[in-house]
Amino acid sequence: MSTAILELADSGDLQRIRDKWLIRTVCSPDSTELASNQLHLKSLLGLLLICGLVCFMALTVYFVLIIRQFSRHVPNEPDQSSQGISHSRHLQRFLTFANEKEATVMSRSKRRQIEESNRGSTNTERRQMGETSSIDMNMSTSPS
Repeated sequence: MSTAILELADSGDLQRIRDKWLIRTVCSPDSTELASNQLHLKSLLGLLLICGLVCFMALTVYFVLIIRQFSRHVPNEPDQSSQGISHSRHLQRFLTFANEKEATVMSRSKRRQIEESNRGSTNTERRQMGETSSIDMNMSTSPS
C-alpha cells in the first residue's frame, strides 16, 4: 500500500487527486452548480401529498369499520327526551366499545401466543413419547 502511494506521489498523480478532491471549494455560496442538486419542498411535494392522502384514507377506512362493528354489536337505545344527553351517551358508548375492542384484540393476541407456545411444547412431548414408546416396542419384540 505504501509503495503504491509513493509511486502515485512520484508520478504526480497524487497531487492531481489532491487538487481535484480536496482543494476545490464546492461549498462556496456563489456556486451555481451546487444549487441544482439541492432538494426543495417542491421536489418532495408530490410524495408528501401521496403519503398524506394514503394515511387519511387508511384512517377513514378504520373509523368506518369501527363504526360498522359498533352499530352491529351494540343495540340502539330508545329515543330519550333530551337529544344532547342521547348524543353524549351514544359517543360515550362508542368510545367504550372502541376501548374494549382494543383490549379484546390485545388479549386475543396474547392468548394466541400462549396457545401456540403450548402447542409447540405439546408436539415436543408427543414426539418424545412416541420415541420412548417405539423404543419400548423394539425392546419387547427383540429376542433376549
